[in-house]
Amino acid sequence: VTIHPQKYLQLAQGRFLAEDGRCRSFGKGATGYVPGEGVGAVLLKPLHRAEADGDHILGVIRATSANHTGRT
Repeated sequence: VTIHPQKYLQLAQGRFLAEDGRCRSFGKGATGYVPGEGVGAVLLKPLHRAEADGDHILGVIRATSANHTGRT
């Protein structure tokens, strides 16, 4: 979570934020934007450990991959 005040000072100086402090998202007169952050978390454990602990297993991850092209 970004709570450092410098972030918001820089956003304001760069005119990213609404001048009156209200962005009015999706409405008439909308200006600026609202920075948002979120977190999704999943607790994983090895299959053999889950079986030994008697856990209810909803799925098994067989492979993973990661990619980042730098495009938005």
